[in-house]
Amino acid sequence: MPRDASGEESIVVDRRGDVLALRLNRPARLNAFSRDMYVLLDELVTEAAADPTLRVIVITGTGRGFSTGGDLKQHLERRERGEDHDPVGYIKPSNHAFETLLACDKVVVAAVNGPAYAAGLIVTLCADIVIASERATFCVPEGLTGRAEPWTARLLPSRVGRTTAGWMTLTAEPIDAPTALAAGLVNRVVAHDELTAATEQAVTAVLRSSPQALSFYRRLLNEAGPTRFDLESIHTTIFSADTREGTEAFVARRPPAWTASWSCPSAWRGGAGEN
Repeated sequence: MPRDASGEESIVVDRRGDVLALRLNRPARLNAFSRDMYVLLDELVTEAAADPTLRVIVITGTGRGFSTGGDLKQHLERRERGEDHDPVGYIKPSNHAFETLLACDKVVVAAVNGPAYAAGLIVTLCADIVIASERATFCVPEGLTGRAEPWTARLLPSRVGRTTAGWMTLTAEPIDAPTALAAGLVNRVVAHDELTAATEQAVTAVLRSSPQALSFYRRLLNEAGPTRFDLESIHTTIFSADTREGTEAFVARRPPAWTASWSCPSAWRGGAGEN
């Protein structure tokens, strides 16, 4: 198993009967995905899909976060070492992990214990049932670092509608758990210390149905949405000047200096729409 700098496994695996629990385990980085973690998630879900005795996959996080997305510090370090000679190869692990999670015929339950940002949000969008702690928040922050990915823009509208999806993707403003519930992004919001019990209750309800019926419903529910994207088209935003500036600014904790700026037109000051 890939391990974090602390020596801990980056994803903790717990198999209990016909349920596989995966716990993202880089709490010091709010469970940000390293490339190895994407590869491991892909492998674990692929193995689960091939196991006829498994029926449910539960994904949660360790500590204060579910996952804040990809590890941008690692991304910047790789670029500084000159390891990004193959842009398409660089983004393949994350892209394929999401494809595998969507294509899997097992029911996927996300137990969101804290912030679910970027890739963390995509994981919840690949889940069939989402149980959220009252401490959970959801955000599409990629634009703040000069990058964009297709998964959120294509999966989010079917959950929350075009209006809320537009707000989340274009403003990068987070929404809290009650707002996510009202929008349809999550199924239930519970007190933080009740998250495990609520997740177990949901899994127990799922397991009352036959494996064949569950697989059939999951396939039809996901049939209308995207299952893969062209890697060549994705990498253009991941390896741009804006991406480098946004990533460096994020790591340095400073505002990014974009190549273009905007200020409020004077006509809008003192009352928009006035004649």
